[in-house]
Amino acid sequence: MKVTLEFAKVLTVIRPELPEKVDLDLPEGATLEDALAAAGVPQGLWGITLVGDKVCGTGERLSDGDRVTVLPPVSGG
Repeated sequence: MKVTLEFAKVLTVIRPELPEKVDLDLPEGATLEDALAAAGVPQGLWGITLVGDKVCGTGERLSDGDRVTVLPPVSGG
């Protein structure tokens, strides 16, 4: 199945090796965690992940054509 990961601009500034967008070909039943691993995204680099417009955890099962947005961890001070 085809899935697209899109990374927030701030992540691509922090980690220049990350593309703004990557298309993945994953097996049926793959999870968001599988997609992040396949894209080589280090654990902890993301904070919020959206599948379409829904906030999802890494255990979320993906479907063909899903668009995943990866946002950085929230911080403040």
